[in-house]
Amino acid sequence: MSLENIEIKNNEGVMRRLVDAFPDSANLLANSSAVESMWTDTEPARKIIEELDGFDEIGNEVTGAANEKLPFVKLRNLAQRYWVYALLKVAQGKAEDGIRPLVQLHSVCRKSLLFSKTLLHKMIWIAVCGGDIEAAHKIASNPNCSKEALRLLKDGFPPLTDRELSMQGAFMGAYLSDEADIRHLSNAEFIDSPLRYIISPPKPLRCWSRTLSRIVSIVAFRRNRTIHDARKVLDLLIEDTSKHPMGVSAEKAFAKSYAKEPDFRNSGGWLIVLSKANDGYTKAISAVSKVKVFSDLLSIKLHGQLGEPIEIPDYFTGKKYIRDDKTGILSSAGPDGKPGTEDDIVLGKWY
Repeated sequence: MSLENIEIKNNEGVMRRLVDAFPDSANLLANSSAVESMWTDTEPARKIIEELDGFDEIGNEVTGAANEKLPFVKLRNLAQRYWVYALLKVAQGKAEDGIRPLVQLHSVCRKSLLFSKTLLHKMIWIAVCGGDIEAAHKIASNPNCSKEALRLLKDGFPPLTDRELSMQGAFMGAYLSDEADIRHLSNAEFIDSPLRYIISPPKPLRCWSRTLSRIVSIVAFRRNRTIHDARKVLDLLIEDTSKHPMGVSAEKAFAKSYAKEPDFRNSGGWLIVLSKANDGYTKAISAVSKVKVFSDLLSIKLHGQLGEPIEIPDYFTGKKYIRDDKTGILSSAGPDGKPGTEDDIVLGKWY
């Protein structure tokens, strides 16, 4: 039942073109036999998704991702088939046949988000979740989408919750991973550790390098101090992500100050910690915030099309989400809180 057992035939080139053609029903219909064939090929994988959805909660151990084994490429390729198949069914006038499996995939995605123990796994599920929402939006925008189909989407795509999107567990997992790496860092390989953040890939260590590494680690590496500083970075990240909206202001302030005050007695450890306070955290939080907004906007759209209008405050401003009077397109003011700027988040522009 593990996701690492998923087997997907590599038709990625064809699938990518179909994904890019989401709004083009004629293109999908012209390639219907290819889509149907690829959908049939996914049956064993779809059975795994169906079984996983039977659980109330899904942890890494269930998905097979407990040891960094979550197969991103396979999962992405599988998700693309769900998206394209759903859109094909809409184009064929059989929207509900495509929506039901899409809702099931999204359900598994949301349950897995709750217990993603690493930042990598969280980002993988966020990517799938965003694609699910984009596909649902395209379906809802299709004239062939009936009221019954819209209700299936509404029930299957409620707004994502703060608990599902919480980054605290992922950042705790990141700290535990960093702590284990630092604690078990061999003195003979110490030089290689800081260098791998600068040179990729690092050159293999020779005998003299290993000897030099031992000397440098004795002079310029304090293991416990490095672990303490690494924890400070992640503690501040966890503090930042408990805010609403999430941000990285405290962590960034610490990193800026830390960079200006190198500890020469622990210069090697200082370099390792500094390398971990990077823009990757900012990008991760940005992706999570964006999928939250997309989820809200989709829910507003679906309720509106069903004549059941709802109001959800903009994640970033607390005010109403923005609706273009001419096009009806929904958007958020984005992180800067100002509408009409480059960081606005617009429903239908996930990629």
